[in-house]
Amino acid sequence: MAGELEGTTRREFLRLSALTGLAVAVGASEEAEAKLDLPLLTEREFEANVYGAKNPVVVLFYQEGAASKRMEHILEALARQYSDRIDFYRFDMTQFRGGRTDATARNAFLRLTGASDGYTPQTIMYASVDIVTRQQFDRNVKIDVLRGGPTDDKWIESWIHGKGSATDWIESNLTSPNGRYVLRLNNSATPKEINLNIR
Repeated sequence: MAGELEGTTRREFLRLSALTGLAVAVGASEEAEAKLDLPLLTEREFEANVYGAKNPVVVLFYQEGAASKRMEHILEALARQYSDRIDFYRFDMTQFRGGRTDATARNAFLRLTGASDGYTPQTIMYASVDIVTRQQFDRNVKIDVLRGGPTDDKWIESWIHGKGSATDWIESNLTSPNGRYVLRLNNSATPKEINLNIR
């Protein structure tokens, strides 16, 4: 492995370390462990940055709380890995509360995002191609909804890596379609493989 890293700059090494967890193992600087801030979308920016984006988009809809923080950690890890191909954002649901009734806020959220309800945390994937239906659109549309997240901090890592993880969700739908299956959540936190049988 050391031979593979020869010629790697310190910045590249720190980025790789942050992605693989080596930063902690080798005692790298705090720079590698620095939190990645997902851009915060406003209601006004949503249309252009999500539906009008050139890349697929994944948005975490959140409110303050442990469940939303856990999903934010997961999306930060995904953004470090896929930000060259996918745009990642956060959307603070409390911005709908400013002077509006809860029903008005809920309806505005549903209309804007295409979500089924105002539950948080909720992570929605938008893309211009839906592999399952084999449809291509002229702009991004809602493809899938991950509702909820890990119930404890100890589950964050398993939600990021491995079969049925958020990484598998991203790759099977957006970055590395395998032609065999797509992982969908269908407004739940329980992944389901949809067989494609594309040859």
